[in-house]
Amino acid sequence: MIKKLFIFAEIELFTYLCIVKKIMIVELIKKSDEFSVKLIRWFL
Repeated sequence: MIKKLFIFAEIELFTYLCIVKKIMIVELIKKSDEFSVKLIRWFL
């Protein structure tokens, strides 16, 4: 019983970390896009 709960908790944690990582990557891409747009405008 406890072993099953432990495995479930590990899967939950792993899923949560994957979601957080994806969100962070998306946010980074958005920020770098804004930054590159500013750079392009500045150079033009």
